Amino acid sequence: MITATCGGPFRLCGRGVKALAAEAAAKEARYKARVRTVLRSSYSAHWRRMLSPPLGALELKCNNTAYRPVMDAIDLLQRYLDQPLREGAFFDLEESVPLAGVIPEHWRTAVMDGKGRIERVPYELCVLAALRDAVRRREIRVVGAIRWRIPEDDLPADFEEDRDVHYAALGQPQDARESIAALQGKLRTSLDHFEQALAEARREGWRSSRSTASRGSAPRAASRRSPRARRPSRARSSGAGRGPGVMIYWQCDLKAAQCEQA
Repeated sequence: MITATCGGPFRLCGRGVKALAAEAAAKEARYKARVRTVLRSSYSAHWRRMLSPPLGALELKCNNTAYRPVMDAIDLLQRYLDQPLREGAFFDLEESVPLAGVIPEHWRTAVMDGKGRIERVPYELCVLAALRDAVRRREIRVVGAIRWRIPEDDLPADFEEDRDVHYAALGQPQDARESIAALQGKLRTSLDHFEQALAEARREGWRSSRSTASRGSAPRAASRRSPRARRPSRARSSGAGRGPGVMIYWQCDLKAAQCEQA
């Protein structure tokens, strides 16, 4: 329900906001359920048959205890590779199946049934997604790989002995505080240039659409044009020319705050 207030904008009453929030949550839940259904169907019908060769060939290593559940889940999948789904779509109740750090909250209902059993197909999907994220972060590494190898192997063999030489070649200081201070200086300089350009543009007559609307100015002569002429261009409807300035300022401010916290 929408009510008008005297001299102010339209507002939504409490019941209307709650109804909209409930409707949005219901739509999101249906969408996620649809995604799970499509992924499960595609994986079980086609992609699952390709799971055994890579898991049998790859050797995974991990030194981070936070990702130990993912490694335990991979070991569990390897033990069940030779067991067809028709012989058991669920893991044995005696199995210790890792859930925390492997199964997202919105997948719990799809993975676990009402009796507490863990279904193999949706669990495998969650394990593979968790493994993908861990490998991308280099928390889990692939032995013998080049791109996903141990992060320390990316450094030169004599890095510790010739640290000064390598830092000089990169043009970076060895003190982290100096590097952070230099980055903060660059961001502040960029913000100063942005503010100067924005001030010059405003002095030359540039006005944002929001500031014009907030002052309640009368519509321009363009409103007397034909409907085709009043139709916004593709660039304007996509936000080009209005949003980037604000986004640049926000990004610079965010990075500066991160540097100060570091």
